[in-house]
Amino acid sequence: MNDSRPRVAIVNDQPRSSGTGTYAWHLAGLLARSPEVVADHIFLDYPGGRILRNPGTPDQSVLASVGRVPLADSRPWFWRRAMRHVRGYDIVHFTSQNMSFLCGAAPAGSVVTCLDVIPLVEPEGLFERYWRGYLYSGLRRAGRIIAISEATKRDVMRLFGVPGDRIAVVPLGVDADYRPRDQVTARERLGLPRDRKIVLHVGTAAARKRVPLLLEAFAASRSCRDALLVRIGQAPAGHRALAQRLGIGERVLFLENVPGETLPQYYSAADLFVFPSRYEGFGLPPLEAMASGCPVIAADNSSIPEVMGDAAVLVASDDPQTWADEIDRVLGDRTVSDTMARRGLARAAAFTWLRTAERTVEEYRSAVLGKRKSRLTSSGAGCRM
Repeated sequence: MNDSRPRVAIVNDQPRSSGTGTYAWHLAGLLARSPEVVADHIFLDYPGGRILRNPGTPDQSVLASVGRVPLADSRPWFWRRAMRHVRGYDIVHFTSQNMSFLCGAAPAGSVVTCLDVIPLVEPEGLFERYWRGYLYSGLRRAGRIIAISEATKRDVMRLFGVPGDRIAVVPLGVDADYRPRDQVTARERLGLPRDRKIVLHVGTAAARKRVPLLLEAFAASRSCRDALLVRIGQAPAGHRALAQRLGIGERVLFLENVPGETLPQYYSAADLFVFPSRYEGFGLPPLEAMASGCPVIAADNSSIPEVMGDAAVLVASDDPQTWADEIDRVLGDRTVSDTMARRGLARAAAFTWLRTAERTVEEYRSAVLGKRKSRLTSSGAGCRM
């Protein structure tokens, strides 16, 4: 008996541990069990020069080996060569806007997930803006676009002129590992002090994350004079030097390369999560904090308000003292802190990977329908006299 379900290739090139990879691997794992589609995870293994079908499962296989080009190879060039081997699917779903330029090479209906357009909104240089603009250019040709927030949808419409009816907002989910744990036990496992307040920040060292603002606010906070700031992410020399100049060098713990399986423990160990980022496509770290029962103070911009709702304190100012005052208000009042923790747990419960997968299947249906309409239109045009 023929299987009439649409066949979907979920194309991803990121490892499970990366941000984009977290999304792609969760989605692929859930859709592999969906009764509504036949989904394969197509992993473009650039370092290994291979294309893997359903990696990490009993059905894993090497779809093709793709030779590297000496002295001239790059990920985008590798992706383009790899797509020649991805055949037999009704839909090709590129799990990042970085691969959208491949839409023209996909012999099937295309769906692209746009996680953010940060390099176009806040480029680190003209070359990055040009190069990312080329990689993202396929967003104009995609059959359907999945934006992970309303803010990202608006950016795609503004920057690429894509009509809103071609873009669906499908939020991310929170892994079940992010849940409330006993704080004392978490601190013991991590080797953190039991009797001090702990403020946590997780993220890259990119300028938009405003780590210097975090350090200045921590230094200005009255409640943090004996507290510990745990900063997880890259720790450039400039950030370490600023902590020393502010006189908080001994109260800031810079941690790099924290294993993914250990990260949830830090959220449970913290009394407060502070996230002053200037721009986010979604904002997964503060949502993970809320799912862990940790109160959140975050910036009032881009996608952050729509994800946080009324469960976090949102700060619109870039004044360190304003942030310090909010830190003092939350850390200094147990009632406020407990109320925020309860609201955060309730808010985070609405963001599940299962819901993300279910809404993604709906977009596959729209993509298949749009493809059929396109064929009918082309066929009708060809019959005109």
